[in-house]
Amino acid sequence: MEEGSQAQARSAQRLDCNLVSGPRAESARRCYGHPVTPIAWDTPVLILTAEAGQAFKFECPAGGSEHSIWGTDIYTAASSICTAAVHVGRITFERGGAVAIELRPGQSSYQGTLRNGVKSNEYGPYGRSFVVR
Repeated sequence: MEEGSQAQARSAQRLDCNLVSGPRAESARRCYGHPVTPIAWDTPVLILTAEAGQAFKFECPAGGSEHSIWGTDIYTAASSICTAAVHVGRITFERGGAVAIELRPGQSSYQGTLRNGVKSNEYGPYGRSFVVR
């Protein structure tokens, strides 16, 4: 990989603290110098003001609990990042772990399913989405 490409890849892994807003912003802003940003289990993508196509990495703590999610594979931005990661099978509530997401444009509808012990909800049109990578 070229030097510029490596820097760009590292940048995509790190949350740009200036893109965080809302009540959970204080804890998420502790990201300077960290490739993975720690978040709470109820944190939604709505705290980010970034554009579709941008990717971020977060750390969900061990001992988590289920929070609301809407969608399957593609989730509304109001969904819990950590719970969506359990739903797709990337992490567990017990162990937590690192979660990579990519922001996506909104969808016309979101399908609900039961996966990995987590029930996701159906939803109609929503303006912003994300996927767990």
